[in-house]
Amino acid sequence: MRFRGKRAYHGESILKYFTEIPKESVVLESNSDAPDISPKFDPMAGTIDTTSKKSFPQKPTTSLSPQRNRSFDKGDSQSVKLKNTTRKCPQYKWIAGTPFTVDAFRYGAIPGCQVYFLSHFHYDHYGGLTKAFKGSIYCSQVTEGFLKNNFGTGLNVTGLELNQPHQICGFDVVAIDANHCPGSVMFLIHIPSTKRFVLHTGDFRFTWDMFSPPSPLSQFVPSSGLSSTSLHCIYLDTTYCAPQYDFDSQSTVILSAVQVTRDFLERNPTALIVCGMYSIGKERFVYGEFFAEQLLIISFRFVNSLLLLLSFCIFPFSNINFSCS
Repeated sequence: MRFRGKRAYHGESILKYFTEIPKESVVLESNSDAPDISPKFDPMAGTIDTTSKKSFPQKPTTSLSPQRNRSFDKGDSQSVKLKNTTRKCPQYKWIAGTPFTVDAFRYGAIPGCQVYFLSHFHYDHYGGLTKAFKGSIYCSQVTEGFLKNNFGTGLNVTGLELNQPHQICGFDVVAIDANHCPGSVMFLIHIPSTKRFVLHTGDFRFTWDMFSPPSPLSQFVPSSGLSSTSLHCIYLDTTYCAPQYDFDSQSTVILSAVQVTRDFLERNPTALIVCGMYSIGKERFVYGEFFAEQLLIISFRFVNSLLLLLSFCIFPFSNINFSCS
C-alpha cells in the first residue's frame, strides 16, 4: 500500500455545488423568520428552556462520561438510566424549527421532543438507549433490524425506506444512504411552513454519487444553470474536514488492503491475519477478502450483523465459515 504526501484540500468543493447557501446556515440556529419550536439552552444555567425565542448554543455543563459497557448494547443497564436523567440535551442535537432530535439517547425523555432519529447503529450514536425507552425512533430499515436484534421488539421503531419522502409530524423527511456503515443514513428534512430544507449528514463518507439521481440531493445540484431549490441549513460531519485528509475512494482503499493481505499470505501461507472489527462497519473489506479466500469469522457480534445483512441481501456471504466463540 502506498502512502502519498499532503495534497491540496478540496473540502470546500463540496459545498460550492449547493446554490447560495447562506453563511448563517452553518451556525446551528434557527433563522428569525422561521418558527422555532425546538427547546433552547439557557446560556446561564445550561438547561433547556422551552419558551425562549432566541437561540443560544451552549455545551452541556455536565462532566458525565458514560463508559462503554456490554450491558449498554443489551439495553438493560439501570446505571445508564440514572445517568440519562441527569444530563441535558445540547442544542446541536436538535433540528432547528422541528420537534426532532438526532442521535440523542443519553438524555432520557427530552422535553418537547416528539421524534428521536438514529443515523446509524454505532455505539457513540445510540449510546444510552435501553429496552425501556418509550420515545418514537426513526431510522433506516437496516438499523431497525440491528435495534430489534440487540434490544428486542419492545422499542417503538420505524424503519424508513431510502430516497422516499415520509410525513412525520407534519414534516417531509427523506433518509439517504450515508455511505458510512450498513444502515447509516443522512436525513433531509423539508419544513413546509417556511419551504426550507435542512440536511443532517450524521457520520457520512462523501461520494459524487450522492449528487446524482436517484439521490434526493441531486435536486440541489443541477447539471446546468442554477437550481431553484436550496439547502438552508446543514448539520455536517466534520471528522475529516481538515487539509491533511484527502483519501482515495473507498473501493480503491479496500482493493489495496485486500491486495496487501493476499500478497503477504502468498509469502506466508500459514500466517494468521487479524483485523479489528466493530459490530458493523468492516463488511466491505471482509467481502473483498471473501473473493479469494475462505474466511473464518469468530466474532459473535460481527456474525450476528452479517446474518442480518444477509436478510436484506446487502452482502452475499454464501461460503464464509461462521465459527462463534
